[in-house]
Amino acid sequence: MARVSSLFERFKSLYRKQVAIDAELKVVEREILAIDRTRPAAASTSNIPRTATHKSKPKAPSAKGQLAPVTREMAIPTLTAIREAGGGEPVLRRVIAKQLGIGDYACTYRLQRLVALGFVERVGVTHYRVAKEVPEL
Repeated sequence: MARVSSLFERFKSLYRKQVAIDAELKVVEREILAIDRTRPAAASTSNIPRTATHKSKPKAPSAKGQLAPVTREMAIPTLTAIREAGGGEPVLRRVIAKQLGIGDYACTYRLQRLVALGFVERVGVTHYRVAKEVPEL
């Protein structure tokens, strides 16, 4: 019985460490995104030869389930639409999509990214609201 108790305590300790690491990873990801948004476009491609950046298209996410980074052009209108449509109350995904003038799948994609970064909170299955503390864009 003492063995089970010690294993349980070890499990709790490891779980607390994992939660702390997950929180720290989110903070670092937000900081990276903030730096990425403030960096001039030319600085981000300085190591790539000019001919390679001249005609290259932005790459889509390579692995299934991997989401592209959030851009200001995507985040700000989405957050504004949620605020205007809901006035602080959760808003139906279809209403957000209609307000943005985009399809349901595109809206779902945007909302997934914004939820993952802490900008938006999911309420129930299809409702969303702007997070109480929105990270700086």
